[in-house]
Amino acid sequence: MLFNQFQYHLPRTFWKAIALCLWLAMLPISNQAKAAQPRPQLREYQSFVELCRHQEELSGDARRVVYAVFLSLGTDNCDRANENLANVTDLSLGYLSFTTTEYLTDLEALQTLPNLRELSIIVDYTADLSPLRSLTHLTKLRIECFGQLPDAPHEIDINSLQFLEQLEILEVQCNVADSGPLSSLSNLTELSLAGEIPNLNSLQSLTSLQKLSVFTDGVSDLSPLRSLTNLTELTLSSNEISDLSPLSSLTNLTDLYLSSEQISDITALQTLTNLKSLTLTTTQVSDTEPIQSLENLTELSLSRNQILDVSALQGLTNLTELDLMITRFQISVHYST
Repeated sequence: MLFNQFQYHLPRTFWKAIALCLWLAMLPISNQAKAAQPRPQLREYQSFVELCRHQEELSGDARRVVYAVFLSLGTDNCDRANENLANVTDLSLGYLSFTTTEYLTDLEALQTLPNLRELSIIVDYTADLSPLRSLTHLTKLRIECFGQLPDAPHEIDINSLQFLEQLEILEVQCNVADSGPLSSLSNLTELSLAGEIPNLNSLQSLTSLQKLSVFTDGVSDLSPLRSLTNLTELTLSSNEISDLSPLSSLTNLTDLYLSSEQISDITALQTLTNLKSLTLTTTQVSDTEPIQSLENLTELSLSRNQILDVSALQGLTNLTELDLMITRFQISVHYST
């Protein structure tokens, strides 16, 4: 009786969403099965409603796109979904099953959603990203990659991204063989790269960037960053970085995070007088004197370094947070806010 009363007060769309989620969980598709069997061919459907009406012909990934649209609109009716398709501007695909972790390989169904503004996808390295080139209204895109089999590719081709000229925010958590296509994305204001990339050369033309994060072990040359003078936030983590001199021109930086076992000289940072937050972690830095000119610092982290003397920090009177964890200093700084 209580359950019936509880059920009565819940909106009908809630139960439809639950039913769709349960159906997703029962889809008999595993990543290994997808890798072992030929991918079903997707017909050249002209619209989402045609795609929706022929679900039995679709690959598991294409059906997941349809179901994601259903969940977004709160309906499982093809005609009704098609009527409201313009409202589907934000979509997240990946990890849709409750029982297994699913990575997408077939993205063709996304071509029927031209109004997408934001898209987040988790794909296998075998995925073909070319269907994304038709999503020319995208302003925010997140791609995360995983490899399923030892013999499968462990790099992804991002050539199709060069056509997404309206992108403002891009996050790519994948190994990338050629980052060249990024150079045409001149409207980017935020970029995050995590994975193996050959170099940063393609970034030097992205002068609208305000936030940049790079997590990789393959980059040593920071000279392409010299031209990114609009950057306010920069995160660099790579064991190959040693020369910080290209950063000296980035005088608009307010937040800087650096991590590399090869960094020992931080003289280039003394020109970054607008910095409010500075993190130097897991480096070979021993001299803190270049930091004393950064009088606007409010947050400073010097953890896991080779610092023996921190007396140069005494003039940083705006500091509200100071982290010297696992730093072997000999002179303590007595300071209060």
